[in-house]
Parts: sequence; C-alpha cells; structure tokens
Amino acid sequence: MMQQTDSHEQTRNPITSEKRCASWLTWIFVADRRSLDRKRMNEWRMVTNAVPLWKGQRKALNPAFNMKILESFVPTFCAVTKNMLQRLDAIPAEETINIMEYLSRCTLEMVCATTFEFDVNDFSKVDEMLNNMEWFFYYAAKRMLKFQYHLDFIYRWTKDYREQKSVLEFVDTYGMQVYNKANEKYAKGLLTKDQNEDDIKEGFRKPQLFVNQIFTNTLRKFDREEIIHNIFTILGAGTDTSATGVSYILLQLAMYPSYQQKVYEEIMKVFPEAEPHITPESLKRLHYTEMVMNECLRLYPIAPNLLRESTEDITLCGARIPKGSIFGIGIYAIHRRKDIWGPDADRFDPERFSPERSAGRHPFAFLVFSGGSRNCLGGRYAMISMKIMLVYLMKKYHFKTKIREEDMRFHFEIILRLEGGHLVQFEKRQ
Repeated sequence: MMQQTDSHEQTRNPITSEKRCASWLTWIFVADRRSLDRKRMNEWRMVTNAVPLWKGQRKALNPAFNMKILESFVPTFCAVTKNMLQRLDAIPAEETINIMEYLSRCTLEMVCATTFEFDVNDFSKVDEMLNNMEWFFYYAAKRMLKFQYHLDFIYRWTKDYREQKSVLEFVDTYGMQVYNKANEKYAKGLLTKDQNEDDIKEGFRKPQLFVNQIFTNTLRKFDREEIIHNIFTILGAGTDTSATGVSYILLQLAMYPSYQQKVYEEIMKVFPEAEPHITPESLKRLHYTEMVMNECLRLYPIAPNLLRESTEDITLCGARIPKGSIFGIGIYAIHRRKDIWGPDADRFDPERFSPERSAGRHPFAFLVFSGGSRNCLGGRYAMISMKIMLVYLMKKYHFKTKIREEDMRFHFEIILRLEGGHLVQFEKRQ
C-alpha cells in the first residue's frame, strides 16, 4: 500500500504510535517483515536488528564513535586522502574519470585504518572487493523490488541468485580476513581498552578503534557471528556511503562553478598554507562549505529510502497499520517537498542551510543520516571524513563536468546510484 500524506505533525521520535505518527512524511508503504528480512539482510545487524538486540549492540558500540575519538582520526583521514591525490595526479589533465572509483578506494582505506587498525594494502584484490560491494547493493535492491524474488524457492533458480552468491562468498572471505587479523591481535593481548600516558596525543585519547570496542567490550560480549556481521556492516556502510556523498558534492560543484569558487575561497581562507594543518577546530570554521555539503546531500541523499518497523498497531491517514509492519520512507522525496523547502525545492541553493533560513525547520525535514534514536551511528564520522576530502580536493583541483542536472538518472538501490557514474574532468590549480 502507498499512502500520500500532506500535513506536518511535529515529532522527534520514530513512528511508534498514532499520536506520534509522522504523517507529514511524503510516502509510506507497508510490507510484511518476511518479504524483507532475508538471511542476507541480517548481515547488516546494526541496521536490521530487532529493537531489543539493536539496543544492546548500539549502547555497547556508541563509545567507539564519540566526538573526541572521531576527532583523533583526523591525521589518518588526511594521510589517506593524500594517497588518493597521488593517484589522481597520475591522470592526464581534462581526462574524464568516474571520481566515485577513486573516492571509494579512499574511503575503504579510511575505514580499514580507523576502525580495524590496518592498511587496506595488507589485502590483495582491493579493487575486486570494491566491485563486489557495489554488486551487493545492486542485488539487495533488485530482490526487494521483484516480488517473486521474495520467495526463496523461486529465487534460488535464477541467474541473479547464482551471481549474488558469488559476490557474497567474496565479501564473506574479505570480512573473515578482517576478523582473523583482529582476533589474532586479541589473542596476543594487543587489543586493549586501558589508557596510559602514551595513549594521549595532542589532547585526545588514542583512537579507540571499532575493533577494540567489539572485542574487549565490557557492556556486552559479542560472539563470533555478531563480530563478523558488524564488520560487514562497517565495511559496507562506511565505504560506499561517504564516497557517494563526496561524489555528488563534487559533481554539483563542477556544474556550478560560482559555488565551487566560493567553497575554494573559504577553504583557502581557513587553510592558506600549501600543506593544510587540519584540526577539528579548523574544520568547524568551514561554514559555507558545510552549507554546500548539506544542500548537495539534500538533493542527492546517500540513502534515498529509509526503513522503519511499527512497534504497535497504529492508524495512519485512516488506514490501520498492524504491529510489525515495515515502513519505507522516501527521503529523496521528503528532501524535495515544496511545502518544506519552498517552490524552488529542486534547485541547488546552499543558502537554504544558512542559520536564518534553517531556523524553525522541522528536525526531520533533513534526514541524510536518518533520524530518531536509530539514526546513523557513523554520521559524524562521515561528515568529518567528507570535509577533509573536500579540503584537499578543492585546494588542488578545479573540477568540471559535461553532465547536466536535468539529464541525471538513478538506479533504485540502497545507495543513490547515478546512471553512467560521476563523470568529471579536473585540472590542477595554479
């Protein structure tokens, strides 16, 4: 069932009752959990877990993503981004490239270095890993769209099933490599939560990596299966999402040179030196850059749809919704609603996120990292890493593109996938 809704009912919580029903959301469909809750969706434990299990895991893992720990990742983000610039420097000027390919490798390196404490180059077949992660998102979305694919006894006879199985076997092997390396360190006593003087660097505690938290957590004992599932979630959610976000931001800046120039000027004002000294405090001074990022992510949200489950029977717009129903919320549509964002909601305008125009806006009008208690655990991680990538890219290159906004088309996937790729040309700044 699909239901159009119009009004704005003020709410700060997920949909749990009729009284708190967020009826202003653009569209909602209702599905039986059995049509979505397949074994492979359970790999995304922190995303798809039932509430009781999710609460325990979320509480245990929250410390791995607190602000001081995230800020301590800044030097690593900078080092990994500079590695990406070296790869871009090898490309001839004005050559058309899909910038997403370079950003995906960069974000995978960031995830591996900051959450698992090892270099991605320790593993072979990195490009194959990225390719298989992309296919995973594709098959997950395709199975959701095709009703007959919800039935295991039909799906197992299809070519898609065989291809998906091959993809998942590769991804599982990669995730197992991550687990084995971390488990080896844990067995040798190299993973610890204890802090000493050597752990303090520039006023911040030494990064408390995700792998440390999950192996040594005192709030909850994770079993082997849970560890592997959460590794899979971090690899998938941390790699493709940030890369997708920066790809759309660069594409928009390439389409609108005047906005690109403003971002460049602000970055140069905050980081005038050739080799930028990036700190958490200096990143907070990039006010206009953050407005541009938010506007790009409004128009092109990384995850265009969001799933939630009703925890009790509710009535929505006259329709009875039983407990356990799955709600699909169209973030892409919400972000373009004219009654929220104005008559020009489809137009790129970073000033929408100025303090003056943001005042009084509904807190759930902008859902790039979801909303409520089950929002994205890595949202702040993503924003810090994306800002750092933009600082280095804008300082060094000027971007152009032949893509026009009106020609952009998308695939239905978990990630907002652009047909044809994020094709840009760039040249070094003088």
